[in-house]
Amino acid sequence: MTRPSRFPRAGPVRYTLMSFPIIGRSREPAAPVIHPADEIRVPSFDGTELHVHRRWPRVEVDRPAPTIVCCNGVGVSTFFWTYLESYFAHRGHRVITWDYRGHNRSGHPADETSFTIENAARDLGCALDALEEADPVVVVGHSMGCQVSLEFGGRNPGRTAAIVPMLGTAGRALDTFFNSPRAARTLFSVVSKAVARWPGAARGFNARLAASRVAPLGARALGIVDGWRMPESALEAYLEHFSRMDPAVFFGFAASLDAHDAMEFVDEIVAPTLVVAGERDLFTPMRCSEELAAALPNGELFVVRDGSHACLVEQPDLINGRVADFLARHDLLGARAVLTRDEAAAPAPPPPADATTTKETPPTIVGAIAPPSALSHRSNAGRASG
Repeated sequence: MTRPSRFPRAGPVRYTLMSFPIIGRSREPAAPVIHPADEIRVPSFDGTELHVHRRWPRVEVDRPAPTIVCCNGVGVSTFFWTYLESYFAHRGHRVITWDYRGHNRSGHPADETSFTIENAARDLGCALDALEEADPVVVVGHSMGCQVSLEFGGRNPGRTAAIVPMLGTAGRALDTFFNSPRAARTLFSVVSKAVARWPGAARGFNARLAASRVAPLGARALGIVDGWRMPESALEAYLEHFSRMDPAVFFGFAASLDAHDAMEFVDEIVAPTLVVAGERDLFTPMRCSEELAAALPNGELFVVRDGSHACLVEQPDLINGRVADFLARHDLLGARAVLTRDEAAAPAPPPPADATTTKETPPTIVGAIAPPSALSHRSNAGRASG
């Protein structure tokens, strides 16, 4: 597969121009249908209160469908899951999103050293216990949520029906950040020390930067997000949440992201796992997902064509359709094609993109929506584990 360039297929000029709202506007996906949900606070193992959001299914299915649990990226709240929530609630699933400790509406722990991937996985287990959710569940993770989902699956094989790590790495995150490990580690060391020494000034700077025009323009111009596809509402929600976040929490989790490495135990994870990669993800390059999918006993890889680190909200129809196909093939999907009046009136999904396969090497899906028979995918199912 050709290594993606820094810019989308239309080239760097349009990509840079799309940074400026006066010149171009992003194409916002159709707004998902929003339904009532439970907003719950539950205690974790150390007494930290966690905020949990549980969306109930909107259709009845012939058999119970597994609950889908979504794990955020660091510094992100639950808003990135809006499209996925609506899609799978309409197919008979309960969908749970939640905030990590120190994030948004969850509490701040007494122990400042407790911002770790391991504790996030423990927090998830405590939340499911408090909600009395039936096992097993489907665990979906974005960015840091990939490591949390893998940690939870490794610790709780009996509670895990399937795992869907999206746009992240199995561990050692600074080794792959912008493909510049030395620069990433130097920057992380300098900024984290500054945050620890001047916490008040760091919070003020963080709030001013996130509220300025520099952050969204820079994110688009540098290719961190897709300037053409990124919804304004999602980017604004992220920056608003980030402006209120304690930088010490962010850097605490970031340190754990680099220390944690799920590759040490992924060969023991037997749950079917769909690894989702973005072709143009600058934070976690595609090779991270390729290595993870190859190491999993029942792993497969889906590559989102032109996908950035935020393609979860930039190309939601594509990703949701592919996750639904994955769940259906493992007999975990509640209902494949149950449409409400609102869904029936929604715009039709885009036509299938071309998918190229060869006989010599296992094929990889690159941004295709098609019936299962037409989908090419790489799967390690059946390969001897260990």
